[in-house]
Amino acid sequence: MEAEENSFMSRLPRRRAVLVTLVAIAATLTLFFVNMTGQWVGQSVTQLAKGPGRNRNHFGAAFDEMRTHDKKNNKGGLNWPSKDPRPGSKKWQHDKDLFLEGAEKKANNLVSSASSFIGDFPESPDTGAPDFATAWRQTIKTNYHAAVDKTGTVIQGAKLGGPTKLPHSDKTGHILQATIRSEMKKLAQETSSNRTRSKRNLYEWNDRDRLAYKNLPLRNETDTNPWEMKKAIIFNRVGKCGSRSVIDLMRKLSSTNDFNFISSIVYNETDIGPARQKHIATTLDQVRTPYLFQRHLHFFNFSQFGAREPLYINIIRDPLARMVSAYYFKRFGDGKSNQNFKGTEEEKNRSVTDCILQSHFECSARRTHYIIPFFCGQARRCRYPSQWSLDQAKENVEQHFIAVGVLEDLENSFRVFEKLLPRYFTGSLKLFKEPDKDQVIRNSSTVTKKKEKPSPEAEAVMKGRMHYEYEFYFFVKARLEKLKIKYGIEDVR
Repeated sequence: MEAEENSFMSRLPRRRAVLVTLVAIAATLTLFFVNMTGQWVGQSVTQLAKGPGRNRNHFGAAFDEMRTHDKKNNKGGLNWPSKDPRPGSKKWQHDKDLFLEGAEKKANNLVSSASSFIGDFPESPDTGAPDFATAWRQTIKTNYHAAVDKTGTVIQGAKLGGPTKLPHSDKTGHILQATIRSEMKKLAQETSSNRTRSKRNLYEWNDRDRLAYKNLPLRNETDTNPWEMKKAIIFNRVGKCGSRSVIDLMRKLSSTNDFNFISSIVYNETDIGPARQKHIATTLDQVRTPYLFQRHLHFFNFSQFGAREPLYINIIRDPLARMVSAYYFKRFGDGKSNQNFKGTEEEKNRSVTDCILQSHFECSARRTHYIIPFFCGQARRCRYPSQWSLDQAKENVEQHFIAVGVLEDLENSFRVFEKLLPRYFTGSLKLFKEPDKDQVIRNSSTVTKKKEKPSPEAEAVMKGRMHYEYEFYFFVKARLEKLKIKYGIEDVR
């Protein structure tokens, strides 16, 4: 027993040493995490004070310049001496003048930064950029005067838009801080609501991602813009009908005409199930109008899912010309896309004439039944050439498509679009007829490589196989002609 007691007593100092060590480690870790947390909170508060995150790039440089200026020259900044001179004295008045001078300089810095942010906007009553800048500068200056004159005390560490350390008794400084932040918030709202030349009108959407809708410009309870059918447009574009050139044009128009342009990043799923249809319909029903959504997609009716119906538009082309373009694009791509053809070298280099005359499946009536399903709908029957699918496509065009253009008559198609949908297509004809250098380069890059025309014999055979497609094509052309007559559009071909 005595031996065991002696053994225990001999181990006691070592246990105490271990315990002290553990306590020291715990204390060190605690201090470390407290320090890190304090830095994180400080950075978060500073970031918050700088204004909305989306405007950080525009205002960040101005804030950095202010902080550097304050460190180098306190007299020119907004930091008064820690010891407050007697209110009303010459020293107090001198420091006050320097204080206000620094405040105005910093206000001017922010206004200059803001001007670079909103300088592209036209000077109109809608944006009012110059008036807003002047009012903002005056508001800041006035509030600084009020803060200094009312208290006659030091506002220590005052930073324009930054965290301010003030005595608990000095409420004016807190009011001033809130005023400045409020003015910055107004600027963000002003520029957001009048972004007529901003790329923020452009959105990409992966409708396979159930959470991607959060990145879209959704409506909220403060929206006063009423939902109207002509302000919600679906361009369910048909492949190889010049749609990429039209999309480039529409991106430009989204800025000049101020509408939300939403592009799908899902390219090869034209047939989708009811669940995906409902997701697209209910999501777009919540998007802020006006918007135009473009995607390769077979038609479906939004109303079957309880959503409001948008208007559809589209552009098609001569069915055989489209088929030939698709045939060679699949093999060789164009200046913008290079295709990885899945087949032998012999199949890759087979001409479209041989494909037609040798009756390969790729050139069969079933495989070349392509345009009609974009208008017929999502029903399985729409994917097969038949009188039923043709009639259904025609009916949907009459009921749901405000206009369908024709690539071979694209100029007149744009004239019709401008008449029917001026909010979206005003200026489209000018852009089409007078493309800028970037448009010319992009348009030339979308020309299919190594494309050859089929022989007259192959052309006659293929047109016979595609007779439903051609009947629909002539139906669309006749409808376009009626719209041209209705709106007094003279044929310019």
